[in-house]
Amino acid sequence: MDIEKLIECIKKRPLMFIRELNFDYLSHFLSGFLCYSMSIHEINNIDKIFKQEFHNWAKKWIEKNKNISFDEQRGYSFYIKSVCKTQQECFDLFFDMCAIFFNEIHSKTD
Repeated sequence: MDIEKLIECIKKRPLMFIRELNFDYLSHFLSGFLCYSMSIHEINNIDKIFKQEFHNWAKKWIEKNKNISFDEQRGYSFYIKSVCKTQQECFDLFFDMCAIFFNEIHSKTD
């Protein structure tokens, strides 16, 4: 399973993967998944792209679409939590952003 498929599964039933709707739990879970995949040398291209590019992509996307500017480089969870008021909003925004991100990646490789 790659990160894109995992995120799709989590979107359908998040509480099967994390114990409560807490965005920090989700980002830590996904980070662990990617670290494990790298440690057993089974990380695939979409996982590499997500790991290397999603933080910066998320920053730029939020700055453009939410009219906010960030002065420092942080992880995607920081940027998402900065513009959301609730955990549910964080999850919804993350899943929406992932769909856009993966569509952009696939359109570049097609």
